[in-house]
Amino acid sequence: MDGLPLVEVGVGLMVLGSAGAVAMALVPSPAHVRLMAVLHTPGDGPRPHASALRLLRALIDRLLGRARAHGRETAIAVCRAFASELRAGRPPTAALERSAAEAVEAGADALAPVAAAARSGADPAEALRRAGTAPGMAGLSHLAACWAVASRSGAGLAEVSERLAASLSQEEERRRELTAQLAGPRTTAVLLAILPAAGLGLSAAMGTGPIVFLFTTPVGLACLAGGVLLDALGLWWTNGMVRKAVSALEGE
Repeated sequence: MDGLPLVEVGVGLMVLGSAGAVAMALVPSPAHVRLMAVLHTPGDGPRPHASALRLLRALIDRLLGRARAHGRETAIAVCRAFASELRAGRPPTAALERSAAEAVEAGADALAPVAAAARSGADPAEALRRAGTAPGMAGLSHLAACWAVASRSGAGLAEVSERLAASLSQEEERRRELTAQLAGPRTTAVLLAILPAAGLGLSAAMGTGPIVFLFTTPVGLACLAGGVLLDALGLWWTNGMVRKAVSALEGE
């Protein structure tokens, strides 16, 4: 029976690493902080409840990976709508204003400065570049480059916008295929984060007192430190493989 606690805590000692991984996932990234600053326009006035709800939604979207996906879909939709407006005979600034305004109505508030710049007659290229820094909206930076080149050379924007939308759409399809292929590593990361806590809870339910052993004995503290280190290493390794695969596709 002397060796029983060591066997039981071998599964449960990595619970702190799981807690650290969850905490890191909940902390908003600098990109999300900048996005929340863009979403709060001066004309709205102080609205703490709305800001808190938006922050909570941003955190949930980040955990589920929806913020970047929505941003990519928005960039594709804007490029397509812009090309359609140009094909219909609208001037470039009016076409961009209408396309950006439709995206804002659909919930993409990061495009509000683009619509405002086009409405005021200013060069919207810089506003497009800033909107392109929002999660998943890098395609708008390419549209800004197209706008800048067309404004200097007089080239048409309709065809190049259609090609840009098609390219972004194909890239999104490849990303979806990659996401499906990465389901295995992602599942492994989830198991690494959940199993230690589950094992610790099971040991506690059996009445073996793993918490007391881990935090009150030298051997338990050593096992706890080793387990946390191994859990953190496993999460870092798995997450690194996923990030490298995604970064290779996104060019980040």
